[in-house]
Amino acid sequence: MRVITRILIVLVAIAVLLAIIGLFLPSSAHVERSITIDAPQSTVFALINGFRGFNQWSPWFDRDPEAQYTYEGPDFGVGAKMSWTSEQSDVGSGSQEIVASEPYGAVRMTLDFGEQGTARSFFELTSEADGTGVTWGFDTEFGLNLISRYFGLAFDSLLGPDYETGLANLKELVESLPKLDWSDLDIQIVEVEPVAIAYVTASSEPAGVPETLNKSYAEVQAFMAAQGISQAGARITLTNSWDEQRWDFDAAIPIDRIPEEVEEPSSRAGSAVQIGETYGGQVVKTVLVESGTGGDPVVVYDKIRAFVAAHALESAGRSWEEYPSDPAQTSHGEFVTHVYFPVK
Repeated sequence: MRVITRILIVLVAIAVLLAIIGLFLPSSAHVERSITIDAPQSTVFALINGFRGFNQWSPWFDRDPEAQYTYEGPDFGVGAKMSWTSEQSDVGSGSQEIVASEPYGAVRMTLDFGEQGTARSFFELTSEADGTGVTWGFDTEFGLNLISRYFGLAFDSLLGPDYETGLANLKELVESLPKLDWSDLDIQIVEVEPVAIAYVTASSEPAGVPETLNKSYAEVQAFMAAQGISQAGARITLTNSWDEQRWDFDAAIPIDRIPEEVEEPSSRAGSAVQIGETYGGQVVKTVLVESGTGGDPVVVYDKIRAFVAAHALESAGRSWEEYPSDPAQTSHGEFVTHVYFPVK
């Protein structure tokens, strides 16, 4: 009996000692890892500012490909949320949501692991001589939970290797994408409604584009006048094909109504004007100003394609340009162009 009593006393003493030690252990844990990626900050930011492409580089995805994922909120930025459910103990279940997004410098998230508690995660980007410096960090609070405080001593050795793997995967993915920095453009992903248009199909070498456009729009306007149709928006051009030698396009004007009866183009007295409708749906949009924002339109389109690739989007049809500026009333170098690139 005395032996049992002594054992109990020792056990209680050990428990008390561990509790006292636990009170002096850190009440929080911090883990972070860093890497340098040979790519612009804008490209790296696109991959971390949402969760739709997270599993392309996640260090945990391969551990359970059968895990279930759901997404809420916007695709990118504050409010984007991903939840997961897995039978694997090293994947578990939980959610993460973006609560702060600073283009192109930082993204901060909250993590909820259910009964296992909550935490915070962050990415910070810095400009480096050989690319973009990326730091991925994790913070959690233990409060007075002594068991968690002891567990927290191993956090860096447990979670650190996963963060290293994730950053290595992210580096490989980002460096496979076009290395074009689009941060000088105000690019947005928006929804547009289709509009009715009257248009003609034309083609021109680069030097002859202005003359061809003016002639094409004049033909459309003559058709509209004959049909009693009014202009309902800024002029646009829809690209059919383009290379350095030639641009094939539709020169179009939005119209307020579709004529009840329109003859086929081949049967109208030499007119090639047709009635159609623009694309409706999700687009990548940016605004160019000749004297400032955007620069070379060819480079701008390359940057848009880089943006589309980094955001795991796909082209969904012909791009088009809208010209809200009136050439007759716009100073040289201040002509405004809205660029639309359909995506899905």
